[in-house]
Amino acid sequence: MAQYKSTISSDSTAGESRGSYFIIGRVKSVVLGKEKYDGEPDPNYTGPKDLGKITYEILYTNLNQSRIANISIPAYPIFSFIKLYPLISEIVLIVPGPSSEMNDGVGKQDYYYFPPYSTWNSLNHNAFPNMQEYAEYLKDFYNNQDYNNNLRQETEFPTLPLGVTFSEAKDVRALRPFEGDTILESRFGQSIRFSSTVLASRNLNTWSNSGELGKPITIIRNGQGKQNTNDYFENTVENVNVDDATIWMTSGQEIDISGINEYPLKSFGVTQIKNNAITQVYKVESSKDTISPNQSDRATV
Repeated sequence: MAQYKSTISSDSTAGESRGSYFIIGRVKSVVLGKEKYDGEPDPNYTGPKDLGKITYEILYTNLNQSRIANISIPAYPIFSFIKLYPLISEIVLIVPGPSSEMNDGVGKQDYYYFPPYSTWNSLNHNAFPNMQEYAEYLKDFYNNQDYNNNLRQETEFPTLPLGVTFSEAKDVRALRPFEGDTILESRFGQSIRFSSTVLASRNLNTWSNSGELGKPITIIRNGQGKQNTNDYFENTVENVNVDDATIWMTSGQEIDISGINEYPLKSFGVTQIKNNAITQVYKVESSKDTISPNQSDRATV
C-alpha cells in the first residue's frame, strides 16, 4: 500500500507477519465516550476499549484516498498510563501493534498512535488543518446568512474548529526548561516541574537567587499568570505572585512573595493582622523560617 512507509518486512514461522511500517495521519475524530457533547450516540464507540480511538486522513496522499482511510482505519492510544488525546487536525504517528484478538490469529494487529507531533512547538495545540477543507469552511462561514457586513468588521478571522468545546488559548506558553529538569505541561496552563537551584540562572527564574546548587524544588501550578509580553511563543517560568494557584515544595531556596499582607492565612490557623498593627509571624517550615509583615516579603523555605 503506497500510503504506508515501510521500514521492515519479514516472514514469521509462527504466523503471518504484516511487517513493520508507520502511517502519518491528520486526526478527524476522537472518541471521548458513548455520547457526543450534543447527547447523540458516537457511532465510533462500541465499548470502553474505544476511548481515545481516532479516525484520520493519511498525509501525503490525495484527499479522496484520505477520506477513505478516515472511514476505514481506526487507531488507538499506544499508552495506557497517560491520557493525551489529540485534537482535530493535529498530526500523529501511527504504527501497527498486537490486537486483543491475537488468540484468533497471531498475525492479527490493530493500529496505535503516539501523542501529537509538536508541529508548531506550541503548548496549547499543534493542529495543521487540511487546507482544502479549511477553504471550504471559510466559504461556508462567509456565506452564512447570519454573517453580514456589520459582523464582518467585528468578527475575528475564523479558524477551523479543533473540537466541539476546545478553544485555542493563544496566551498559554510553554515553561522554560533548565538543565536536568523534568516538566509535565497541559494545554491549559497547568504544569508540574521537577527542578533544582540553578545559580547560573538566578536572573532567569524565581527560585535560584540563593541556596545550594542542585537542591531540588518541585512546583505544581494550576493556571499561568498574566505575562509581560504579547509574544505568544516566548516561554515563561512559574511565579508564585501571579500564577492562579501553586504548590511549591522547596529545599533551601529563597522565594520572593510580594505583599504577604494580602495573603489570607486563616487556613493555616493564623489570624492575619494588616497595616503592621501587630507584628504577625507566619511559620513556614521551622522556627527559624518565618515571615512577618515588617519583613521584606522574602522567605527561605
